[in-house]
Order: sequence, then structure tokens, then C-alpha cells
Amino acid sequence: MAEIDKTQHYGRYQHGEDQRRRLALKVAHKALDIPEEDMVRVDKRGVGALALIGVALAAGLPAALLGFAMLRSSPPAPPVQGWDAVTEELQPDGTWKQISRERLKE
Repeated sequence: MAEIDKTQHYGRYQHGEDQRRRLALKVAHKALDIPEEDMVRVDKRGVGALALIGVALAAGLPAALLGFAMLRSSPPAPPVQGWDAVTEELQPDGTWKQISRERLKE
């Protein structure tokens, strides 16, 4: 007795089911007066790692360049006028007392 090839029979069955489904959709579209081109196809592949890296670079690179440009273009801070060093001492009541001050050398 010969063995039955189940995959071949299943392929034929699936092909028939696909044809029935397409025919049912065609009949439904004709009955509802909907053109068949309005079918929406959904892609469920998702976003790859390379696309995520690209989005991260696109979002972060302009901000980094702008920050770098702002730091490079800012004028240097003016020299501080006032005291160079102030020496203080902690008092027993918890306050600080100034002992000495040194001026900046100009």
C-alpha cells in the first residue's frame, strides 16, 4: 500500500481555501459597492535596530551641535573684581567670623 503525501494534500486544500476566501471578499465588495483597490495592507515587520539608531542620531545630533556652537561662541567671562581669598573661622555660637582678606593683584 502506498503512503499518502499529506503535505501535498494540505497544499491543495490551502489553495482551495485561499480561492474561496478571495471569492468571498470579491462578492462582499461587489455587494457593498466598494472598489477592491481600497484594501489596506498591514506590515507587521516592525522597526529594526538600524532604524532606531538613525532616529536617535537624528534627534541628538542637532542638539549636540547647537550646544557645541553656543559654548564656542560665548565670550570669556570678565575677571572677577573683589577679594581673592577670605579666611573665616567658626565661632562657638555657630556663626562664621572673617579673619583676613586678600585683594586680587592687578
